[in-house]
Amino acid sequence: MVLLALADYTNSNGIAWPAVPILAKKARMSKRNVQRCLRALEKAGELEIRPNKGRRGSNIYRITLTSTESNNTDAHVTHDVGVAKTMSPVSLAHGSSVAQSVIKPLVEITPIVPTGDEIEFWIRTCFECFKQPRRLLQVRIKRKLLQSIGDLDTQHAGSLVKFYRSEPLDSRKPLYSSRRHSLEHLILDLPRQLALAVQEYPPPVPPKPSPEYSFTIEDVWEYLREEYHDCPLPRSLAELDTSQWDGVRSEILEAMRTKNEKKAP
Repeated sequence: MVLLALADYTNSNGIAWPAVPILAKKARMSKRNVQRCLRALEKAGELEIRPNKGRRGSNIYRITLTSTESNNTDAHVTHDVGVAKTMSPVSLAHGSSVAQSVIKPLVEITPIVPTGDEIEFWIRTCFECFKQPRRLLQVRIKRKLLQSIGDLDTQHAGSLVKFYRSEPLDSRKPLYSSRRHSLEHLILDLPRQLALAVQEYPPPVPPKPSPEYSFTIEDVWEYLREEYHDCPLPRSLAELDTSQWDGVRSEILEAMRTKNEKKAP
């Protein structure tokens, strides 16, 4: 049961990273029993566990399925409910087809996998778009989100919420008419919907940091008064980066560089 529960969460590389409480709920047994099963599966060679390799110390799992004749007698699993039974070699053979349909050989030694935090972030954002309370989502919906998580930029989440809230959902205005009318359809089409939202509500561009100058505004004022007498003076060094000073910026910088060289011992 634990092995099949892990198979439900594997990605295209055969990697899974669900938390133990999630596996316990999926397999209908206690967290302690899940931990016993994980140790037994690792000892039998059917599971590779990379402790604390995920974000915030979570484990990463890889199902190997090297043999269906493993000895599970070391598991010592106590049954929490009638449906949670220790998996026999026969039942594993029947269940392996389910796991193999989503598992491919591991290629990377240390794969980069999306974190549960990112998935939770986008689920929360999508619920916010519709102003709906949280509810359980189908596994296929979460799997689709997992597949597209690499194409999503969390900095665009605000644009998505504005895109869904600024106009009534039945609006026929261009772009808005392309929105999805249910939470599930939004998640299934999230990359395209996010692109439309960014097109309509581009996120603010962070200001470029001002360059660090090796001179002061007083040095600039002194140079300009000597060269141009009563010319307008910049109010700050940052103002030198504006188009108003394009004509003399390079001259000022060169003069300041020469001045600093003369000061150097």
